[in-house]
Amino acid sequence: MSFEEQQEAVWRVALASYDPREMRVWMRYLEECNPAIRCTGYRTSQTLLRRLEQGDVDVLCLLYTSDAA
Repeated sequence: MSFEEQQEAVWRVALASYDPREMRVWMRYLEECNPAIRCTGYRTSQTLLRRLEQGDVDVLCLLYTSDAA
């Protein structure tokens, strides 16, 4: 991959979480850190699995929120 192609590359990141607030925070953080990142949030496994099978995801992040303090 050439330097120009790397500059134009977009990482399609799938974030999966039952906590919509946590997911929004991480989506915003990742996209602000790197403009080449495009996040999509998923709260159901069926939709996420379909996207994975279609090859529409480059990176998968499973977010776990513990209630223990």
